[in-house]
Amino acid sequence: MTLRQRWGLPYDNASAMTLLHSFLRCHPWRTAALGFLLLTSFGIRLYRIWEPPMEFHPIRQYRSAVIARGYFLSSSRGIPEWRARVAAISKQREGVLEPPLLELAASALYRVKGGEALWLPRVVSSLSWLIGAALLYAIARRLFRGAAAVVCVAFYLLLPFGVLASRSFQPDAAMVMLLMASLLLILRYHLRPSRAGLLVATGCTGLAGLVKPICLLPIFGSYLAVALWKRGLRGALLGPALPTFAAVSLLPGAVFYLRGMAGGGALLAQAHGSFVPQLFLEPEFWRGWLSQAGRVVSYPVLACAVLGLVLSPRGLPRSLLVGLWAGYLAVGIVFPYHVSTHDYYHLQLIPIIALCLGSLAALVGRQRFSPRGLLAARLAAGLALALAAALSLRALHVRVAACDSAALVHRAQEIGTIVGHTTESILLDRDYGKAVAYHGEFSGLPWPHWYEISSSLEQGRQEPPAAQRLRNLIADIGADYFIVTDLGEMELQRDLKDLLRTCPVLARGEHYVIFDLRGSVWARQSGWCTAEEASGPCSRPIPYPDDGHPRTPIEASAQGETGPLLAAIEGAELVTVGQFLRLLPAVFGLSDRIPCWLPRETLLSDLRRAGLIDRSIGVEYDAPLTRGRAAVLIARPVLEPKSSLAERLMIRLSWSETAAFRVAVRERVLPAGSPGDYVTGKELGAALLATTVVARQRPTPGADVQAIDRFAKAVVDQVVALDEMKDILGGADTGPLQAMIAL
Repeated sequence: MTLRQRWGLPYDNASAMTLLHSFLRCHPWRTAALGFLLLTSFGIRLYRIWEPPMEFHPIRQYRSAVIARGYFLSSSRGIPEWRARVAAISKQREGVLEPPLLELAASALYRVKGGEALWLPRVVSSLSWLIGAALLYAIARRLFRGAAAVVCVAFYLLLPFGVLASRSFQPDAAMVMLLMASLLLILRYHLRPSRAGLLVATGCTGLAGLVKPICLLPIFGSYLAVALWKRGLRGALLGPALPTFAAVSLLPGAVFYLRGMAGGGALLAQAHGSFVPQLFLEPEFWRGWLSQAGRVVSYPVLACAVLGLVLSPRGLPRSLLVGLWAGYLAVGIVFPYHVSTHDYYHLQLIPIIALCLGSLAALVGRQRFSPRGLLAARLAAGLALALAAALSLRALHVRVAACDSAALVHRAQEIGTIVGHTTESILLDRDYGKAVAYHGEFSGLPWPHWYEISSSLEQGRQEPPAAQRLRNLIADIGADYFIVTDLGEMELQRDLKDLLRTCPVLARGEHYVIFDLRGSVWARQSGWCTAEEASGPCSRPIPYPDDGHPRTPIEASAQGETGPLLAAIEGAELVTVGQFLRLLPAVFGLSDRIPCWLPRETLLSDLRRAGLIDRSIGVEYDAPLTRGRAAVLIARPVLEPKSSLAERLMIRLSWSETAAFRVAVRERVLPAGSPGDYVTGKELGAALLATTVVARQRPTPGADVQAIDRFAKAVVDQVVALDEMKDILGGADTGPLQAMIAL
């Protein structure tokens, strides 16, 4: 079928411009919809794009930012020597995970602009995604009739997760664009076979695999499926085209990645950490895979996509979709760890599902409409597009507004000035220090989080104690400073906290503490270097105090899953929002569904999905928990049992004593009118116990009631006794608690 026949154009002999003009004249509604989608989606992606990229995987984005700065400053003149040195060391520490194509392009744009601007590569990523939309439209036009291609493009451009991912400083948007280009060229080759067509499709596939190898599996799956449909089993496997396509497309990526892994470093570690075959035996892997896919596109859309695959037209459409799905499933087998833990490893799923939805739209489009019905359908589709664009913009606004980027930049610059833009530091930070170090223009090595240590121990790997780990890091880089910006994490690692207590504090802010590792007081107290050596870093072992406290979260796990968290808030003068949020699932008996050790982004997402925290509330994870924040985050289920949040949690109060109990909590523990007062560990324990009373009386669906009882008993045993609870609540009757714990 020719282009003229497929588009339904009236000309037998026409130039490309004539065909385009005729298409615009014959399909004005489709043209208007495409124009609206492209312009609106690009405008949405530009929303506050000039702000620091904190709303989507900042660890990954700031890695690219550090590398781009290294390239830019290495060729810049007239800059201070210390800036070039810090940038070069930071870039070297990032290692090599993929070809730095986007980072090189960013550095070139920086030179044109005359300075760094993180929004420039993010605009490049957005444009790459839009080009991918045009290519997706061309693919869908070859598969389906009518306006189904517009449905594919609308989903691809307005999906909220796609909006976030496509404006990220990562190579993934370019990967999806090249994936679309490869699919289009493969279709063209199979529909009109030629040697030139095969070479062009092969070259584009090789470039896509060089940018990010995970896209090769869907491409190879689609190539093989379409070849089987077109030529049969014998012709597809025995002909010269398949070996040529496979060998040439794999060559660029194989040369780059195998050479990188041969040299060791970050690329080899990434490869070892990605393929973990024992995960296939773990139910958590399959749940994680499904959870990440649902986070990207939502479960209802995923179900509709499967239906679209089943109902897709026989022939080319079904062959291509089956090949794409087979390739996506192969990605999960080859990269099991990242597929079950990283949502952006599912980006190639977006165009696959878009085509499946296009298959459903093509079925609907086969129905005949009267002229009036057709006009009504077009108007309804236009309103649906406008509504989808508005919802996508709102979702982006919520994510961006939740990030206090200005405060982070100010704090980072303050830290950078205090430590003299050092390159010898250790960082305990939620994002491994990448954002703080980038904006503060200093460098260092990250200290692991407690859940990483726990996971490593559970997998049978040996993990050194904090003293040994600190000694190793000091030996590696001669660290001068230990910078803590995740105060809640330091509370969880009691052995590290004990070590740092002996170290002089160089500076302290509301959200950070800087310890001076060169301090003679700390060195003499710890006994790991002499008075003469105390003026600088040393390599003697740090003593390991035996005060009876759990040394690591794994050692504390004998107290229960929440043992380390409760031990951290015991007697604490202040607690963080993050510490509370990790305890919240246990309060409602949902620890099995939402474990306390989840990475913070996964934890927050699961808490919102379960209805335990409001979706519209921005969470400043590392901030100290104040009474004002507590009133927003945890007071509603306890103090406002008729609120919409309480309705979602199905909370009802029936004990007569609970009314006075609730009033006491409101007036004594969590008064909303005191937003600046810090909540102590015992006060938080009292509030948690009050919440368990409510949660147990009418449990949340799926809750383990016995787990609620065990958690309440653990809080009483470790954090706040019932007598103390009564004092905190001003003599309120604690009978409901006593009755519950007795059960």
